[in-house]
Amino acid sequence: MDREFGGESLRQSTAARKVEATNTLLELAYWTAFVLSFGFLCFVCGFVTTTLETFPYPILRNSFMGLQAMRESMTTKTMFESDRVVPVTWKASGVTRYDSSHAYNGYTLFATGFAETAYLVDMHGRLVHEWHLPFSKVWNSSASVRNPPPEAAIHWRNAFLYPNGDLLAVYIAQDQSPWGQGLVKMDRDSKPIWSYLEQIHHEVSVGPDGRVYALSHTIRTGSIPELPDILAPSLEDFIVVLSPDGKLLKRVSLYDAFARSRFRGVTSILRSSIRGDTMHTNAVYPLPEVFLKEFPFATVNTVLVSCRNLDALMMVDLDSERVTWVMRGPWVRQHDPEPLPNGNILLFDNVGDLARGGRSRVLEFEPNPLKIVWEFPGGANEDLWSSIGSAVQKLPNGNVLITERDNARLLEVTPDKKVVWEYRNPLQESDPSKRQYVGVMELGRRFAKSELAFDFNKTPEIEN
Repeated sequence: MDREFGGESLRQSTAARKVEATNTLLELAYWTAFVLSFGFLCFVCGFVTTTLETFPYPILRNSFMGLQAMRESMTTKTMFESDRVVPVTWKASGVTRYDSSHAYNGYTLFATGFAETAYLVDMHGRLVHEWHLPFSKVWNSSASVRNPPPEAAIHWRNAFLYPNGDLLAVYIAQDQSPWGQGLVKMDRDSKPIWSYLEQIHHEVSVGPDGRVYALSHTIRTGSIPELPDILAPSLEDFIVVLSPDGKLLKRVSLYDAFARSRFRGVTSILRSSIRGDTMHTNAVYPLPEVFLKEFPFATVNTVLVSCRNLDALMMVDLDSERVTWVMRGPWVRQHDPEPLPNGNILLFDNVGDLARGGRSRVLEFEPNPLKIVWEFPGGANEDLWSSIGSAVQKLPNGNVLITERDNARLLEVTPDKKVVWEYRNPLQESDPSKRQYVGVMELGRRFAKSELAFDFNKTPEIEN
């Protein structure tokens, strides 16, 4: 009897455990399905609120952007994974085309994505002068950049050369937001004269009176009631005016200049990016005198500004600190709108040549009213391509020097669209797999021999 009783208890216990195990599995399956369903519902809701920017997107956006910025700051890319180098896909480097009878002969200044260095070459591509100044030699504790990135992540985005060999250089950093690091003026021997260590980025220009015009940016955390389409936090650009010796004369917020103007509605076309780089201002120039006659509202303190993410050019009055003129045209994501002494504007149109599938081109146009007077390639048997960056310079003989950033190339083109000088960056490096890369071409400027009054620090090898 005891053994039978014991056997029955064992059978009952085994059956109970089976029922319990089954219930546990059912409960686990239930909660797994619940969690997966809830997660899918959250994903759908997140997708909809992010895409349509409906509640609670405005509340969560700041936290999301903060996490994104933290992730980006912890991610270290090598130079070969950045957009400041491109793989070498061409056979010949240096000067590959040169028509001395039609080119504007002189010396060409350029900077690349590889280093904090600028180079001056002759028409044959021979190096005659070099400037080099690491950011670590300029940075100090007063800088807006509290913890500079490694030196290998910094390079010169733009430079301005004075007749005596002094050079202004703009430092920017790879994979940083904000990416501007600062501005320095050095002598012909690369010894610093002064520095301005706000987060200066993109281009720098100098007016006839020696005043320096630059752009800086910082993160704005507060909203702007007059500009509801700009969601905080976002990168806020400033126009900075410095004296010839580097002292701050004026600092104007582009957001505030829009908020004070009748053109504030143009910001409604903006779509916020993940980094909040809503406007992406990329150039500032003082206006030549002829523009003051063409635009009655313009003064000697009015500047021309390029805003890439608005596909717009604008004039900003630095006295009233407001936007006074805005133009959008056939260009898309433009760079370097150079106001010319004849009243026209020359710019690099990065992706606006729609007839060629959104390729790049250079445009010269009359701004008031808009009329295109010259275009390259524009039917010529040539091609241009740079999705970002690039620059233009109208030369005294009517030719145009083009900086094609993404192809690491400089071109000099005549008014009838013939290439009379071509230079490909010869400064190559190889990645661990031995593939050759070259720094993008960030800047190209041509100078006649008579414009430069300093002794070069390189003796080029003379070809036989």
